[in-house]
Amino acid sequence: MIELSMKELRPGQTLGRAIYRPSGEVLLSKGFTLTHEVINRLQEIGQSRYWIQEAGLEHITPEEILPEFLLFQASEELRINAEHFRKKAKVQDNINIANFDPKAMLKDTARFTDSLLSSRILKVARTISKEFRKNKLPFLLHFTSVRTQANYMFQHAVDAAVVAAAIGRTFQFEEEELEHLVLGTMLMDIGTLLLPWSLVIKPDRLTFAEFCALKEHPTFGFEILRLDPLIPLICAHIAFQHHERMDGGGYPRRLIGYNNPPLKQEINDKRSIHRFAEIVAVADEYMSLVQPRPFAPPKSPVESIKFLLKASGNHLNSAVVDALIPMIPIYSVGSRVLIIAAHQEKMIGATAVISKTNIDRQDRPEITLLYDSEGNWIEHEIIAMETNSQVMIQQASMAN
Repeated sequence: MIELSMKELRPGQTLGRAIYRPSGEVLLSKGFTLTHEVINRLQEIGQSRYWIQEAGLEHITPEEILPEFLLFQASEELRINAEHFRKKAKVQDNINIANFDPKAMLKDTARFTDSLLSSRILKVARTISKEFRKNKLPFLLHFTSVRTQANYMFQHAVDAAVVAAAIGRTFQFEEEELEHLVLGTMLMDIGTLLLPWSLVIKPDRLTFAEFCALKEHPTFGFEILRLDPLIPLICAHIAFQHHERMDGGGYPRRLIGYNNPPLKQEINDKRSIHRFAEIVAVADEYMSLVQPRPFAPPKSPVESIKFLLKASGNHLNSAVVDALIPMIPIYSVGSRVLIIAAHQEKMIGATAVISKTNIDRQDRPEITLLYDSEGNWIEHEIIAMETNSQVMIQQASMAN
C-alpha cells in the first residue's frame, strides 16, 4: 500500500484501508474502487491522507500501536458522551463570553447527575488498557488515526490516552493504574463541554475573554467528574491538574512539580501535581505537536523532541519526557523521504517511502523507491538502509 494525499487520488485506485465518517462508522470499505464522484465527496470530509493499494507496494503495511478500528470506536464513544452530556446538562451555545461567570456555571451541580455515560467510557478505557498490554516492549508510538475539525477533540483525547498508557507501562504501572490513567486522559477536557462548542473548536486566535473562559475547563472537569460515582476520583484530579507546570506557572491552581519519576510515593503536599497528571500533561503536549488541530501544521518528530526537551524540567516532568522520547518514531511507515546520497548518482534526488521502521536504528529504516528526481514513477526497489551505509535520506513532504 501507499499513503497518498488528496491531490494524488485518481479514479480507478483501490482503497487499502477503510475510510470512516467522523462518527466512526465505515464510509468506504477496504477494496473500494475510487471514482471522480467519490473523490469529490472525500474532499468534503476534510481527511488529507488515504491508503491506496498499489502493485509492487504490497509489502508496505501501516504500523499501529493499537488497531485503527478500536481508536475510532473510542473516539466515537467520546463524541456520543459529549452529545449526551451537553443535552442532559442543558448546556447553551449562546453564552455571552464577555459576561462569563464560571462560579455561576457551577452553582447548579445537580444537572451533572447522570450526565455522563460513565459505564460506556469505562468499558472503552478497559479495552484500550487491555489491548495495549499486548504490545511487547520496546515499541514505537505509531499513530494512523485521521483527524478532522469535527472529530479532533475526541481523537486527540484517545491518542493522548495511548501515549499516557505507554509512559505508564514504561514505569511498570499496575493494571488498575493503567486503566485509570487511560480513563483520566480520555476525560481530561470534559470541562470544555460546559462551554459553547463554537469556542471549543474555534480555529482562529482566541480573544482574551475567550481564553479566560477556556482556562476554566480544568475546574469544570474536576467538578463534573468528582460527582460521578462510577469515575475514580483520580480521574477528576487528572482533569483538574493536566495544565499545571513544574515551575508553578500552570493553571488553575499554580501547583508545582519536582521532576520525580511518576512512581508510587506518599506525598502530603497539596501544592504538588499528582504523578498521573504529570504524565497526561506530557502526553497531551506531544499529541498537540505531532497531530495538531486541522488548521495548524504538524511538528516533525525531531522538532517535537526538541520542543519537549526545551519544556522539560520547567513545564513538563523531565523524567516523564525522558521516558517518552525513545518511543517517538523518527520515521513512520508511509512517510516520504528524499534520497540525498547514494551509491548510484541517478538515485540522488529520488523520492522513497518508509516501508519498514527499525526500532534499533531509527535512522536506518527500510525504504522503497517511488519517484525519480524528475518526479517520474519508477521501479519500486527496496533498500535496507541498515546494510547500505551509502544511502542517506531526509524527510520530504507529500503533495497537499
